[in-house]
Amino acid sequence: MGSVVGRASKEGRVAKEQNPTPKMPALKLIYFDGKGRAEPLRWILAAGNVPFEQETFGFDAWPARKPNTPYGSVPILMVDGQPLCQTLAIARYAGTLGGLVSKDALKNALGDEAADTMAEVVSKFFDTVFEKDAEKKASTEKSLFEEYLPKVLNVWESRMSGAFLADDKAMWQDVFVGHWLSRLEEARPDLLAKFPKLAGQKNKVLALDGIKKYLASPPQYSLPL
Repeated sequence: MGSVVGRASKEGRVAKEQNPTPKMPALKLIYFDGKGRAEPLRWILAAGNVPFEQETFGFDAWPARKPNTPYGSVPILMVDGQPLCQTLAIARYAGTLGGLVSKDALKNALGDEAADTMAEVVSKFFDTVFEKDAEKKASTEKSLFEEYLPKVLNVWESRMSGAFLADDKAMWQDVFVGHWLSRLEEARPDLLAKFPKLAGQKNKVLALDGIKKYLASPPQYSLPL
């Protein structure tokens, strides 16, 4: 029996050596010195307990840096020195690294749908934030918060059957959406008054261990994004 156990142990060591545990890549998130579009990525990385570094810069440095970026935009996540661009691509990769994905392909797809839609909401939101014409700004804010966004929230609210958007555990899309719901509430505190399921989803995201730890001592930024 000793020889069998010995042989099995040796075979186990060989298998382990041939299939080593994947090494976590070195990550560096590059963005303006503010929350902006990078903050939900920070939340996703924190929720998945994925270590990362940051490289931030001010608006004044952007004209010189922009030509050296793949698509003329940030955020960019450097993965072992290789640039990964586009917010949702980064979010999906960060969520995968942190295990914030479902085993069910459809649930992942439904989560993607919510994240893609929230990205559209965010683009409209930033359009209002940076609009300089007061009359147009008021009009676009009204359209966003009183027409477009309530329709979106109603779709998500009506589909939810559990604590999170599509699965019984938090996926990266929950963190992405939960982050933006909390940010949008800063502009409209009554945003989720008619959407108790989404309010609960946002609160459960805020209660995730990694998020609580991140928010207990968040980085301080110089730009009001």
